[in-house]
Amino acid sequence: MGRGARLALACFALAATFLGAWLGRVSVSNGLYATFDKVCHMHGPSIEPEKLTKPLEVVAFTERMGEGILGVAILGWVVVAAFAARATPTVTKSAAILAGLAVCLGVYAPGSRLPGVLAVRPPSSSGLDDVVNVDRSLQNVFVVEATRNRQRCWAATVKSETPERASLDPAALADVLTERFAKYEKKNVRIYFPGHCDKESKAAFVAAVVSATSAVGQTFDEARLPVQEDWDALRKLNHQERLRPFQEGAYASTAARFCGALALALVVLWADARGTRARAASVLTAGCLVLALAQVVSLPLVLYLGILSERTAPDKIRYLDAVTPHVFLLVLGAIGLAAGAVIAMFGVLLMPEGEEPALPKLPRAPRVSLAPRPEATPASPSAPPSPAAPPSAAPPAPASSAAPPETSQPAPPTAGPETKAS
Repeated sequence: MGRGARLALACFALAATFLGAWLGRVSVSNGLYATFDKVCHMHGPSIEPEKLTKPLEVVAFTERMGEGILGVAILGWVVVAAFAARATPTVTKSAAILAGLAVCLGVYAPGSRLPGVLAVRPPSSSGLDDVVNVDRSLQNVFVVEATRNRQRCWAATVKSETPERASLDPAALADVLTERFAKYEKKNVRIYFPGHCDKESKAAFVAAVVSATSAVGQTFDEARLPVQEDWDALRKLNHQERLRPFQEGAYASTAARFCGALALALVVLWADARGTRARAASVLTAGCLVLALAQVVSLPLVLYLGILSERTAPDKIRYLDAVTPHVFLLVLGAIGLAAGAVIAMFGVLLMPEGEEPALPKLPRAPRVSLAPRPEATPASPSAPPSPAAPPSAAPPAPASSAAPPETSQPAPPTAGPETKAS
């Protein structure tokens, strides 16, 4: 990639980073603070979950747009850093895949939905709302075991909040239903029976419901009520079901942040910086690492771990105190994203025009075979010897080319001891 294309892509990534940080971090933090500030000034000790989740959906839509733009910006920085740092094709493809996954997860699971877990009511120690799925569009009747005159008997109640106060016999149940139909809206009736309720008591309560509903033209149906020994376990299970969407969103938001951070860190991990490229590559690496750190810092999962682990949510008065650290981390993450983008852009500007030649590759060493060599088989003694080839007679040399015989000269006598004496 040439310098012009690299600068153009870096400018696009810089602008997308600023826009994504504003929409996905700053605007979301303002929306969260305004929403919870309004909730804290509502009347009553608690609020309906819809009054908190609906405003958070508006904030989540803004965060989806910001996360999408920010994910595209991170993908642009990954491409710029890969070409500038001369990363290997395998590292570049892996970082691009992680950046694309971060975009998808960030759009799918915005972190601004997590504060909605504050509106999830904790599991109650009494009541039947967490034991069975109570349909408020029907008139519900619960038949439970009660103590009357120091004796255990079957009694009915129309209040799911206090089943321990059930005291209606079949005749009193028919009168209560008739009064409710005359005073309030006429609804169909659903009556809950435990599995071990005897047939006579069940038939008496059904007859009372039939007499009350037939007079106003309504119908009824039966449902099963779990045994009282399982109520506490069912309350915990139903509370886990209400927390599950927030838990899945928290995990997906965590994966989105870490995938973006890992993609930025992976592409500059093996940066090829030598000579005049060393300074520019170091600055670009620092900018990508600041971007990665800003992605992790803006992760608000740790703030809601206590609530997601089935602990009691704070009171409405302390809602704003619970969400304030989330707002602070979002703003801090936006500042980190802007700073990292500016540093990375400065590194791209410092990158020289020419490309330095790559280091020469060393020749590969020859492969050494570790297989044993085959040994020579000795000749068998019984085999007859092969006939020797007759010696070839050398042609006689011509006379003209023959060298003349050398005449031997006698060596001069050496002086012995006798000669020296004479």
